[in-house]
Amino acid sequence: MNIVFDIGGSKMRVASSNDRQALNEAVILPTLKNFDDGFARLVSIIKDVAGKQTVESVTGGIAGRLNNDKSQLQVATNLPDWAGKSFKQKLIDEFNCKVLIENDAALGAIGEATFGAGKNFSSVMFITIGTGLGGAWIIDGKLAGNKNFEPGQHILNSEKNSTWENLVDAAPTPAEQIHYLALGLNNALQFWPSDIIILGGGKTIHKGWQPDAVNNELRRVSQANVVIPEVILTSLGDRATLYGALHLINS
Repeated sequence: MNIVFDIGGSKMRVASSNDRQALNEAVILPTLKNFDDGFARLVSIIKDVAGKQTVESVTGGIAGRLNNDKSQLQVATNLPDWAGKSFKQKLIDEFNCKVLIENDAALGAIGEATFGAGKNFSSVMFITIGTGLGGAWIIDGKLAGNKNFEPGQHILNSEKNSTWENLVDAAPTPAEQIHYLALGLNNALQFWPSDIIILGGGKTIHKGWQPDAVNNELRRVSQANVVIPEVILTSLGDRATLYGALHLINS
């Protein structure tokens, strides 16, 4: 039995796979902000999902910046008490199996690029807008490098030191959110030339943003300074990170 998980700023998802190709139904619960309580909940869910089967691997994503060996969170804006804790080692101690951890948005990008809407494209930009704003750049089904991606932290307003994440989150109307989203996408394309842009995350999925509106605004603000690919919504929805974890098991 292989276990995959997704720990976001507000929700925790855990699923299993018997064949490393398909996922069983996920268990979804609120993420507990206290690390000890949150870790105990994760362990409990994994044991429930596994039942009497042996856990062969535990792989998943977590919201925040990981340290260099990807064993624990280094910075976690929405989960500050989880930072600096020996997350990977505690999972190894608990289940005595292979454990892999990655940033949740990076795994979401891998999931969409290998199982989802980006599987037929060589270069994929994945941006997720939920409790925070994250994302990653995928080249030929793999992360472009082994470091952390934090696109949401790039500064769009130098006078107020406002980040892309701040501006999208604080925008009072969908039209203004789409405007700031397009500004950030334009910047990201200067560094991450992509064949497709895939938007995921709770805010994207549940706020009713239309891809056409994002496409139109992106073309307006870019002023033809960069090749603009099509912007589409995630095909995997809130399962993208889980599918990314599933792919990581097989890598």
